[in-house]
Amino acid sequence: MSSQRELTHPPHLQAGKLAFAELVTAFGGQVAAAAETGKSQQRISDYGHRNTGDFAPVDVIDCLEERTVGTAGAPHVTRWLARRRGMMLVPLPQLQPSGAWGCSLRRIAKEFGDVAGRVCEAIGNPDSPGEVTADEIRQHQLVRELDELAEQVARMRALAVHTIDAGG
Repeated sequence: MSSQRELTHPPHLQAGKLAFAELVTAFGGQVAAAAETGKSQQRISDYGHRNTGDFAPVDVIDCLEERTVGTAGAPHVTRWLARRRGMMLVPLPQLQPSGAWGCSLRRIAKEFGDVAGRVCEAIGNPDSPGEVTADEIRQHQLVRELDELAEQVARMRALAVHTIDAGG
């Protein structure tokens, strides 16, 4: 075992390596990722190991993320980077302009209603101090609900940009 494995990275870099390891798992494992990227299995392992100095290059991340679209947590490394920069990752929607404004508004209202309802359930709990706790967030799936709301807002934003770009 090389001395390279004795490195200790700060927690945020360890989280990045974990994100890469999750990406590799979603792809089908180290052997499959190595075959797809042309890197050795050991190199792929090192990219995801928290105590090595090697980090995955952008081309390897891009290759694997492109092929794991739709899997749970995808895109793993891009999502980690967005969180590191205080940003939220929202996929761009496919537009269906016909009747889209009314449909989009209804979807946003529905998702906002879902979020509001779940927050009300959480703070309506007799044991709640009036704030929403981490356990209540998990129990009421608030992060998932907020992601769905953000996706609908992004859909309406894309519709607005599309309308402007089309000269309408």
